[in-house]
Amino acid sequence: MLAAAGLPVTVMAAPMIPALNDHELEAILIRARQAGATHASYILLRLPLELKDLFEEWLATLSRPESSACLSRLREMRGGELYKSGSANACAGSGQDAKLLAERFAIAGRQQGYSTEPTCSTRNNSAKRRASSDATAS
Repeated sequence: MLAAAGLPVTVMAAPMIPALNDHELEAILIRARQAGATHASYILLRLPLELKDLFEEWLATLSRPESSACLSRLREMRGGELYKSGSANACAGSGQDAKLLAERFAIAGRQQGYSTEPTCSTRNNSAKRRASSDATAS
């Protein structure tokens, strides 16, 4: 309905949780495009502060084989930890699994005709804020 009214529509596939919902990425992008979205992005699960413990407790309650793989893959995507504060790759992660997720997103985005950008990163957002503030100061 928003797209039909001429408003720009963006889909944010978030949070992407390794081994639990990352397999749904392409379907999310397809369905959102069918609903009129023209821009897409995603964010890898972030677990700051006490959320790490809460997430691990919740994961332990699931009776799914993917549960054990989830923490392992998330740590691989976060440089051995469940969360890295201030990381330039805070939203997209790093490592092979993160690269594969980014490639899947890029391929599905192209196939669906989305306007896509890399997910947020501390470095990119800081640079954008500086550029914006420099432009306003002029």
